[in-house]
Amino acid sequence: MAPEQRDAVQRIETFLIHNEFDQRKLNPHLPDLVGEMGAACVSKEDKGRMMEELDRVVHWQRLPGYWLTYLFQLAMQRVGSFYFPVACQLYAKAQINVNADLCLMSLENGYAGLMQWLSTSGDTNENIRKITDDFRKRMRQVYRYYRRWYTPEPYSEINPLTEHLYSEMSFTDLAMAFPRLDKPRTQLVPDDYLSVIDQCQQADDSYACIVARRFLGHLYQGQGKWEAAREQFWLGLEAGRNVSLDTEIGHFYRHYGYALYKTGHLREAAQQFERAAAYESHPVFGYWRALALRELGDVRLKMAPREVDIEHPPAEIEHASRAYKAGRLIFEAAIGRGIVPVARSVNQQLFRSYTDNALQVALSLRNTSDTLAEVEASGPRYATELVAESIAASSLPSDVQARFRQDRAIFHQHLTTFNQKSDLDIDFSQYLASVESNREARRLYQETRNALTDPVTHAQLSDEIANKVLALRLPGVLFLLFHLGENQTYGTLLDVGSGEIIAVAVCGYGERHWRAQHETYQKALQDVSELPDPALGMSQLLDDQLGYYENALGPLLEDFLPYLKGRHLKIFPRLFLNEVPFHALKVGNKRLIEYCQVSYAQTLGLFLQVHQPHKSEVSTRTLAIVCDDKGAPAYQGTLKQLSRLYNHDLRVLRNPQWEDFESLIDGQHPADIFFACHGQFDPDDPTASSLFLSQTEEASFSKIFSKLDLAGCECVTLGACESGLGHTIVTAEYLGLPIAFFAAGVRYVISSLWEVNQFAAAILLGHHYQFLHDGQHTVTSALNEAQRALMQMSREQVFAWIQANLPDKSQSWGTVITSRADPPFAHPYYWAGFFVAGDV
Repeated sequence: MAPEQRDAVQRIETFLIHNEFDQRKLNPHLPDLVGEMGAACVSKEDKGRMMEELDRVVHWQRLPGYWLTYLFQLAMQRVGSFYFPVACQLYAKAQINVNADLCLMSLENGYAGLMQWLSTSGDTNENIRKITDDFRKRMRQVYRYYRRWYTPEPYSEINPLTEHLYSEMSFTDLAMAFPRLDKPRTQLVPDDYLSVIDQCQQADDSYACIVARRFLGHLYQGQGKWEAAREQFWLGLEAGRNVSLDTEIGHFYRHYGYALYKTGHLREAAQQFERAAAYESHPVFGYWRALALRELGDVRLKMAPREVDIEHPPAEIEHASRAYKAGRLIFEAAIGRGIVPVARSVNQQLFRSYTDNALQVALSLRNTSDTLAEVEASGPRYATELVAESIAASSLPSDVQARFRQDRAIFHQHLTTFNQKSDLDIDFSQYLASVESNREARRLYQETRNALTDPVTHAQLSDEIANKVLALRLPGVLFLLFHLGENQTYGTLLDVGSGEIIAVAVCGYGERHWRAQHETYQKALQDVSELPDPALGMSQLLDDQLGYYENALGPLLEDFLPYLKGRHLKIFPRLFLNEVPFHALKVGNKRLIEYCQVSYAQTLGLFLQVHQPHKSEVSTRTLAIVCDDKGAPAYQGTLKQLSRLYNHDLRVLRNPQWEDFESLIDGQHPADIFFACHGQFDPDDPTASSLFLSQTEEASFSKIFSKLDLAGCECVTLGACESGLGHTIVTAEYLGLPIAFFAAGVRYVISSLWEVNQFAAAILLGHHYQFLHDGQHTVTSALNEAQRALMQMSREQVFAWIQANLPDKSQSWGTVITSRADPPFAHPYYWAGFFVAGDV
């Protein structure tokens, strides 16, 4: 660099250090800092030299690299320089160093600028095309990483110390410098890395040598050669400290500590994790510090005696508890501020490996708040985030809200879910096309979402959520929270009236068992759908499914039985348990729904977002029914039944187009909306799941998510098949149609778990709305009462319902009913598919 440039960088860096690299302190000075950076980059040569210097800084120093590249990017953007895309790429690298999920957005910004230049230069500039190709490769690398860890793999098989974008990027840089490494890492052997180390004997080669030692340690670690791995991590750590290679030192502390832990040197391991946490104490390193502290918790727990006196827990347990909690708090604060859904989800997937031990410590110390926080922290965040985001956006002008919903859907379309059955290149091409064609929408979403960061972040912080739940004091309400561990499942029963955990039970089935059962069930569902009479096959399948879960979870639920009678039990399933109709499980000699009211929620955080503590059920319930006359003819009977009850409080929309539905709810929302139609869940792409409003019109998740504002609507009932299903992998757990309606502002959603019998569903939901209309029932008690009524309904009562509401079907349906045992709808297949989620 020229002397005057070096002086400018030193002045800026000194100012950054003086202000502790603190965003709040530095924001008022940004215009001056950007101006000084711009003054140091006037000529093309100046910009080129600055780019080379900042590339070196990014590889060696995280905080200076992060801030200097940020200022360089702003300076180049201010003057419209061709170096702006290059600055974006440098800043993306610096963001990866601190695990900031906006690295992909920085690459998007640079790529969009390049595409704009290409369009004006007629695609003839060879240099721009080469740079653009490089951008695509780097964006694909980030996209591939997210797609790789958007996974149903057991968390016990994932090592968060080695699986992160910094590891991906640093390996790419190493392989570019040493072609011998330019192949899949699974094909590399120790000699490949040792060859690189042997070539790096000069001082200028220290970076490559140190990074190579880290990857050699990883290789030995994967082979179970822990002593060899420990040696490489120690050598890398010492070399890194000797040359102040800031980007690597924190990682080596953790890797060396983990190798010490695996070789039984627990106290030394604890010291290394403590050093890592101290070394990365700046808030921008929150993710890395959280990793070190959660690892420290594992070490401290390992140091504790096997037999623990609950009344006098050993100091190691207390130390472990503090480390786990500190790591949890820092982790959630760090990832909660991001806006890329899949980035946060992947980080959470990686962090789940610590939950089993942390939950065990919280339970052993009888710490209610920490117990709830650990269960919440390991659960799905996406549902909570979307609803919190919608609530935060409600303060915006109505036209801005509408634009925000549409822009959000565009932004989330390729950064929320990945279809594991599709091709990476096809998916990436579609994502790139969206980046190119929706640049303004993506930019506006990011700007608006950044302004909403604080309330959305706080809505997802597990410790804040736990404390708010414990302060609710809802008499007669119990929360049953599940955590699916590696080898066992925890059930925690919270009395929300007293704010106390009144029972904890453990089932000896872990995540792998539920996964295997889930796969068996899905295969059987496919077979049933091909039978001439799916109802018969579904009845047998559900008998098998319910029997499995009754055997597995029966002892756990029986432990809770003394507390359940006459209460409202809200169940918070996890992963594959989301597809289980708990209310239909037999506990003792009765179904769970015969002991108590049963409803569901996806997370404690989502519950808090939809909970309205001071609002009673509405006294006058206006009902809107969206009805597909031809596709769902049995619901005509429900419509006739309800028309006698609701009179002028009923609005009916038959076979509508989407615009008709929007007009129906425009201005004044009904208390309840009932979709009397078909539906379909897409397990590979939940955002493609749909309600079929008519034979020719469907409402997909994406359309509902992007267009609907239902604030003020109490309950939406999805009388459609599979409308309550959601993804059952942690990175997008429970992403399905109900979440789209919660995000639209609805308090309750009633939906189904399988392809329901339409005739039984018509009677069930007719009874539900009849109970709801009497003013004596909540949404939950009305559905539960309707389910109890349907399972006990005699043949004569069914005949009477048909005669009163669908007389033209009396002969054909009467014959079917006559052929069944009495009562004809006693089997759970007919009534247990529907469930209430949301508020209490």
